[in-house]
Amino acid sequence: MILGNILTLISYIIYWLASFFKSKKTIMWVRLISYVIAVPAYIVLQSKSGTLNMLFTIVRYLLGILLIDKLTKKSAKVSYILVFSLIYAVTGVFSFEGFGTMFLIVSNIIGVIALAVGSAQFLRVLNMISSVLFLVYLGTIYNFTGLLCELVTLISFVVTFMLYRKKAK
Repeated sequence: MILGNILTLISYIIYWLASFFKSKKTIMWVRLISYVIAVPAYIVLQSKSGTLNMLFTIVRYLLGILLIDKLTKKSAKVSYILVFSLIYAVTGVFSFEGFGTMFLIVSNIIGVIALAVGSAQFLRVLNMISSVLFLVYLGTIYNFTGLLCELVTLISFVVTFMLYRKKAK
């Protein structure tokens, strides 16, 4: 349990750093590193749904980094969103660990949309919504370090959103 929380903290520190980058692609690369570190945290915390969803998130981010800018047709981006949304929904059904799993699924689907559509600023907005849902999920698996870290993450999303909104004006 302690190791899972330590790994969670390390993952979140890296994730927080991602919020302060200007480029969407850089944000995605740094987050990918944080997700790789999060996998063993969920394994140690014995969260089957968290582990599976994080593994799919790693695949989604890799594909997103490598392909999303090349997917210029709207239909290709819609396909990307539908495929990964379906994967998260099916994974959630098969790894269902209670009501909290539903928050995890919706949080991840919002993440899919954020990655495929829009700018870094749009990514921040959808990540704020996703973060609130993820807070609920973390509470259901008793990941207290994750709860505290996700709260800080939500605050960092708000701060960076405001920071870059002011720069855009």
